[in-house]
Amino acid sequence: DEQRNITQKCAFPIIGIRKNNSALIVTMEKGESLADIKAEVSGMSSEYNVAYFTLNTVRNQQESVSIKSTNTLKEKKPYSGTYTLRYTPIPDENADYIKMAQCYRKQLIDSGWLSAEKQTNDYTVLISLLGSVTISKSFLGIKYDSAVALTSFKEAEKIAEDLTKNGIEGLNFLYYGWANAGIRQSSPDKIKISKSLGDKKSWLSLNSYINDKNIPMYLNVSFITINEGKGFNVKKDAVKKLNGASARIYPFNYVNGYKKTDITPLYLISPNALNGKIEGFIKKADELNINSISSDDLGRILTSDFNTKSVVNRVDSQDKLVEALGGLSEKQTMALSNPNAYALKNTVLAYDVPTTDSNFKITDGSVPFYQAVIRGYVNYTSTPINYSSNNRFAFLRAIEYGSGLNYFVNYHPTNELKNTEYNIYNRGTYSDWSEIISEDAKSASLLENLNSKEIIGHTCLENGIYKTDYEGGMFTIVNYTDSEYLYDGITVPAEDFIFSGGDVT
Repeated sequence: DEQRNITQKCAFPIIGIRKNNSALIVTMEKGESLADIKAEVSGMSSEYNVAYFTLNTVRNQQESVSIKSTNTLKEKKPYSGTYTLRYTPIPDENADYIKMAQCYRKQLIDSGWLSAEKQTNDYTVLISLLGSVTISKSFLGIKYDSAVALTSFKEAEKIAEDLTKNGIEGLNFLYYGWANAGIRQSSPDKIKISKSLGDKKSWLSLNSYINDKNIPMYLNVSFITINEGKGFNVKKDAVKKLNGASARIYPFNYVNGYKKTDITPLYLISPNALNGKIEGFIKKADELNINSISSDDLGRILTSDFNTKSVVNRVDSQDKLVEALGGLSEKQTMALSNPNAYALKNTVLAYDVPTTDSNFKITDGSVPFYQAVIRGYVNYTSTPINYSSNNRFAFLRAIEYGSGLNYFVNYHPTNELKNTEYNIYNRGTYSDWSEIISEDAKSASLLENLNSKEIIGHTCLENGIYKTDYEGGMFTIVNYTDSEYLYDGITVPAEDFIFSGGDVT
């Protein structure tokens, strides 16, 4: 299989369009999980800019039957339920994407998908820790699996101590690879703390330290993308495609766009099996005294299942997932990766929220729409700054979008991961980034008064100069250029930002 485009996912089922002083948003409230959004600029098929939903009512799959021919498989019982669209005019001559975001936020609150309660937490500095991975080694020609500890419990505590001593406020930890086989985790109902990262004493010491310092720590758990292993029966628990095969996830080669089939795949868990796995995890979490978790997949990935014994379409799958999220959030404080609209009410922290667009040829640029919807109601961070191609730009973009900071680090260098499926983790050695993290965090601490404030405006003042307005007259100006910029008597240094509001500038 080939991946032709690498794009951001669409987290919200909404279209917005404006002409002169008229604006309109269209939201899909039922059946949205079976829809795609299409957009065209004038000249593509008409003289107008257009945006619309398309419906994938019948799922299909192409299957090769020979070198030159394929067979199209189609689902036998397409979704026959309701599709609902809401059209909402915005009667404001200054209506723009921020006004659209505010209108959509109100709809989410009214529907119960977003809490109306404002957040009051500190500005977030998220440290995502890479704990352990399992790699294949050989001895005398015999292959075996070996756990590689990149950030042990003691080392995680050292990182926390170092950042705390440097005066970093708003620290949050997210711990990957703390359990089972490391970062590629097996079934969540069989979760157990990884012995490769330390003994019980060091585990308790880490927890004691972060609790004393009031540092939230979210233990990362995979619920939908599962590594084959104990507790996971591929035949019984995995999503089935239309041809009956189990759905597998391979990473893509960004150079040629094809799957890396030489790497052990992950499986997608069936919506029918998910609730049982979550119930099993809740029991294990109680035994381990775990009450704060994160998940890269639970609020972001939605599947169907074409197992002939019990077919689940995407609409029913979403209903099952919403129910599962509700039950889990009653037991756990949850951070979710770039959550979809239906998962917002279940998360206290949305991490890895993109600050870039999909770079489609028809787009002019990216705007903080997602951020404007949730700001003040759900804390959120950018994607890892140290894994961007330009970390200074990524830091400034986080400031422009009102995002908390996010750094993905490991205590030990990752030399041992070369020529393995984990060689993507090559930019996070903590000693290389500790000074930059501290400098960025202290610089961004100016924004601590903004965390409960909504974004009410976003403007490009000049090429490379962006102003973001917040409630209460507060604003930031970010200067991406290599020259100073003067705004109303205030100098914005090159490749830097200023914050103004109240008595703070």
